[in-house]
Amino acid sequence: MYDHVGVRYYKIYLAVALVTGCQFAAVPRTAAVGVELGLQSISSAIPYIPAAIIYFIVVIFFTKTEENALDNIGKILTPLMVIILFGIVIKNIIAPVDTPVDTGISGGGSLVNSLLEGYNTGDLIVSFLMASVFLGAVKAKGYTSAKECGKATLKAAIVAFICLSVIYGGLLYLGACGGSHFDSSIGNASLLVGLIEMSGGTIMRQILGVAVTLACLTTAIGETTATSQFVYKELKGKVKYRYISIFWCVVSMFVSLIGLDRLLAIINPLYATFYSVGLSLLLILILRKVTPNDTANRGALYMVTVVSLLELVVSYAPNVPVISTFVNMVPLHAQGFGWVVPFIVGYVVGAIIGSTKKKTPVVAE
Repeated sequence: MYDHVGVRYYKIYLAVALVTGCQFAAVPRTAAVGVELGLQSISSAIPYIPAAIIYFIVVIFFTKTEENALDNIGKILTPLMVIILFGIVIKNIIAPVDTPVDTGISGGGSLVNSLLEGYNTGDLIVSFLMASVFLGAVKAKGYTSAKECGKATLKAAIVAFICLSVIYGGLLYLGACGGSHFDSSIGNASLLVGLIEMSGGTIMRQILGVAVTLACLTTAIGETTATSQFVYKELKGKVKYRYISIFWCVVSMFVSLIGLDRLLAIINPLYATFYSVGLSLLLILILRKVTPNDTANRGALYMVTVVSLLELVVSYAPNVPVISTFVNMVPLHAQGFGWVVPFIVGYVVGAIIGSTKKKTPVVAE
């Protein structure tokens, strides 16, 4: 991907996304969700701050060695989480809380809402950032050639796709059956807990709490590993990997202490910015065989970056006159897809500029 947009841009984007998007946003968010929706669902008497500290002690334990981080997740945490979630889904399919009802959302409203909510998970960005971690784990299992790595990764992706489809499909069915019992203004976390309690009472809520905590831990461990690997390589091994991972765990722990609601209010605009660039990179990868030149890629990416940064400014300071006026004029901005038109414009203009550049003739020796 980055061969066609410049290694300098890659370094900057990756560093900012890992440090800001992961350690100052996503990882503290996992702790806040893991404690408030996970541990405190098991027992409301669990205090937030001590629980968050213990949470990061566990993360440090699993990330202390670079080689074993994903192995520990795959052997211990993820299987437990999947078994619990599968159990919740199967129970609600066999004995649903009610019958499905029309949500009243017509047209493309549900699609747009789902896509924008997907921004807040940070999953696409994490896939970019953690690619090296996954591929490193695949190679450590003996898949050395590019073809072998590709096949192993594809098989893992298929398994993950099937499991996630079952889990999210089951939760969607649960929401369709029981959602009418709740006010439309209820928050997502409260809605999920309420639906689970309808399904199986306190015991089912506590089981969900365990699953949520495990899900948050796997994400925190993976992202902290990715950040630590990046910093370790950039420092050329001058600082031990273990010290780097501990440092980022401590940083994320302090950020998480501000609580989930305040944290989400701060980080959601950041996710939208990273997603705009991430989706642009994904499109560049998809279009690579038909793209006429690298200038088209750079034009699209730089244009999206500029507009996304301006949208970020408006998110935190909505009354900046010139910037807010410009951002509100960008097509599809109100729907959350303000990056689309800038990508097209930058791509086309870049392609034209690139085609007019004179190629340097090759001089035979």
